[in-house]
Amino acid sequence: MTDEHPEDAPIQSDDDTSRANLGRRILRANIEHHDRNVALYECSHPNLSHLYERYLLRRDLSELEDLLAGQQVRAVDVGAGTGRLALAFARRGWNVTAVDCSREMLRVLADRHQRLPAEMGDLTPAVCDAEQFLARGDEQFDLIAFSSVLHHLPGGLEILGDAARRLNEGGCLYVTQEPLPPTVPLKAPAMRVLKLLDDLFRLPQLVHRAIVRLSVPKHAVADGALIDYHVPGGLDIEAFEQRLAAEGIERRLLRRYKDRKSAVMAWLDTNLLRTPNWYFRYIGQRGGTDDPVQA
Repeated sequence: MTDEHPEDAPIQSDDDTSRANLGRRILRANIEHHDRNVALYECSHPNLSHLYERYLLRRDLSELEDLLAGQQVRAVDVGAGTGRLALAFARRGWNVTAVDCSREMLRVLADRHQRLPAEMGDLTPAVCDAEQFLARGDEQFDLIAFSSVLHHLPGGLEILGDAARRLNEGGCLYVTQEPLPPTVPLKAPAMRVLKLLDDLFRLPQLVHRAIVRLSVPKHAVADGALIDYHVPGGLDIEAFEQRLAAEGIERRLLRRYKDRKSAVMAWLDTNLLRTPNWYFRYIGQRGGTDDPVQA
């Protein structure tokens, strides 16, 4: 997706078209964009890989390891991209199916997986969209993960339900990098100042991205505005959990947080500035006995 702060990201409406048609247009635009610009993907999304986000991810993975202990885990990373989650799963010995609509993104992921030690988990790439993979098969899994995916899909709740139905008993659903409804005044002066500070701390990232961009041929992409489609209003946590509860999924963790582009500002905002949270990460499980966690 594009290198934009949540409050600046384009919000599209499906009032004038069917959701299914809108979904097809988004899919086509993203396949074209990511196949042609795979080199720009990671340096355009520092919020997915900086040190503080890696710390948060390690906490989540520790929770998942406890919930899935004793199993030979079969995991699915939906919207895997170049493998942030898929490779983390494989390093834990879990066998991973990496689902993405971009063949080029999965090629980069497969190359990286080959460099892992042989005892790590296997990787199976699946070039298709989330709906195709989840709704049209009956294979069961122990873990299905989405990172920065659901809020880009017009039918996100339906896809979430499809994922829940593909989990084994005791299996987990992991959702991260998703926006809450926009109750936070992101355009307020104080929040704008924090965004400017965030941009200042990530100046080396911006320089690196500019250098990479020079090496990438420019291509016009049809329906460019759809590349960063966002479901209007963010993800409604109540509707999100109601859908999962209907499929027998119980919350194990719900953690709200700030989605900053630099590790410094993410830490400062979380521990000192304490502005409102506008993103969340979630773990749910089919069955089990652990007490839920909320933060």
